[in-house]
Amino acid sequence: MMFDTDLPGSEPVQTAGPTMVPVAPAPPSALYAATWDLPLPATRHEAWDAPGRPAAHRDYQEARRFLTGLIPDEDDRWQRFQDYYLNCIRDNDRQIAALLAELDDQGFLDDAVVIQTSDHGELGGAHQMSGKGATAYREQNNVALIIKHPDGAAGATCDSLTSHLDLVPTILGCTGLDSVDAGDLPGYDITPVLSGGAAGLHDVRDGALNNYNMFTLLDADFLEAVATAKVTGVQPETPPQFDFSKRGAIRSVFDGRFRFSRYFSPLEHHRPETLEELTERNDLELFDLRSDPGEANNLAIDAAGAADTILEMNALLNRLIDEEVGVDDGSFLPTGTQKPWEVERWDV
Repeated sequence: MMFDTDLPGSEPVQTAGPTMVPVAPAPPSALYAATWDLPLPATRHEAWDAPGRPAAHRDYQEARRFLTGLIPDEDDRWQRFQDYYLNCIRDNDRQIAALLAELDDQGFLDDAVVIQTSDHGELGGAHQMSGKGATAYREQNNVALIIKHPDGAAGATCDSLTSHLDLVPTILGCTGLDSVDAGDLPGYDITPVLSGGAAGLHDVRDGALNNYNMFTLLDADFLEAVATAKVTGVQPETPPQFDFSKRGAIRSVFDGRFRFSRYFSPLEHHRPETLEELTERNDLELFDLRSDPGEANNLAIDAAGAADTILEMNALLNRLIDEEVGVDDGSFLPTGTQKPWEVERWDV
């Protein structure tokens, strides 16, 4: 799962420092020897200090240095990484083909409903990043949803916005039973758009919500101390302090054109409604994917100039949080008897 971009037999570069997760080159298989003449992400050399770029991106990628190693920003490495990822997808598809063949052999395929999707994508060098973490970029959040339904139109595509929250209502809808009820679960049954007819962007929902809270990759300095102690076996004389003030929590929404995201400290869960609240307590991103599909131009740099769109997207974000999450005050975080940020010392 964790790919080593260092060439076999070469001096380690990606894993030169202390790392806590094993990495390996591609397995010795003809399937994984394939290379692909496809363009690398246009944003792969984007600077960490590019205007409007949240500091959480660099902290996240630096934190990965101490988990799987940091991939140097070199095109040949991004190419090896991309080839490996595409071959992993081929390998996955091969398993799905075997499953479909077995369904066919058993005489079930014609009546079967088959749903293929993923929990996340892979940054794959986009914005000089790999993996998935404290970002809201398309490469990470836009995943395939492929449904084979006996009453569906073969080969049809649909541009309607959907969310992972729609999977359970859709699976229930696929039963065809009127008595099946998703109850209070958020999400929508998307089976009505499987017919292959014209489906509008907002026929299912008007926005897709994405929330992110993860302590592991919030503070790269803390993780470096943990990795060093784990690899060397030497505990630091002074246990490191975890910096929860870093803005690595994310609330993000996509409406089919604009992606709006706000990055904030887990100490400051809040529900901003004004431009002042947004700019004072958050790092903001606003991308127009219609004109900027690579998400290279953060319109929120000029928050005043983009105020109308920011406030409109923020209102959509708040509404979806209210409807699909409920109270979003940080109380869901693992706290035990006291909140993590109130612990005076951390034992690594």
